[in-house]
Amino acid sequence: MKRVMQAIRTVDARQTGGAEELLLLLCPALKAGGRFSPLILLLRQPDPTADQAKDFGNRARALGIAVLPLQALRWRYRWLRDLPHGMRVSAIHMHGQRANYFIWLMRRAFPRTWGRLPLVATVHGWVQDNFVRKVVTRLEFATLRECDHAITVSQQQRATLIAQGFEPRRVTVVRPGIPYLAAGGLRQHTPE
Repeated sequence: MKRVMQAIRTVDARQTGGAEELLLLLCPALKAGGRFSPLILLLRQPDPTADQAKDFGNRARALGIAVLPLQALRWRYRWLRDLPHGMRVSAIHMHGQRANYFIWLMRRAFPRTWGRLPLVATVHGWVQDNFVRKVVTRLEFATLRECDHAITVSQQQRATLIAQGFEPRRVTVVRPGIPYLAAGGLRQHTPE
């Protein structure tokens, strides 16, 4: 079974957003398929005052998903260098700009371990309403160029990456779904 590291920095330690909810659906499905063993690299320390039942890491663990939180990382050269090998990671899947930056940095620091793994990123969206966010988005484009494949959640995002020079065959649209709402009858499907 191949281990896929899912790198994410949560929106907030006390809540989850779309990317986190996606992982809470994706990881158990990957595990149930029998071909992949997900490991979540959680790049945000939990808030000790937050409701533990809402904590993303706790929710993932309750689903039987392995979680490696940032505070558990041993910030020593050899340990960080060997982390992918020690955890038997076969591929890295990044979710969000800050996870992209962290993995980009690890690939620069440790090209023989982190740099040799296949790299996939899911783009969950960009906000460019001020100068800083525009710069952050440009930096994300730079990190995405190293990916073997990019997944976007909309056709518009795919078109944006292609306009930035990304190869169309390396960018796929996977629209997010919310099956638990549909299953509960809380939301009616409306044809497009």
